[in-house]
Amino acid sequence: MYEGLGIPILEAFANNCPGLLSDTGCFSEVARDAALYFNPKSCVEIQNQILSVIKPGSLRTELINKGIERLKLFSWGNACNATIEVYNGVK
Repeated sequence: MYEGLGIPILEAFANNCPGLLSDTGCFSEVARDAALYFNPKSCVEIQNQILSVIKPGSLRTELINKGIERLKLFSWGNACNATIEVYNGVK
């Protein structure tokens, strides 16, 4: 139902998997439009979203491509630079 850091999302993107995520927590902050979302308490929503990405086609390909682009924003280099900026901002 909830995972706080979003690392599994990035791992999925790195492995060319389309994002299919619960609409809870930080998931939408990490994935943005590179994933489809569902209410985790609704079996019907989960089923519908799974069906929409298991078929080869433009939606699946579009989500995979968007995931690859989102992944670029979360590199270790970016994380390091952001951390340095925080440290440099502390007085």
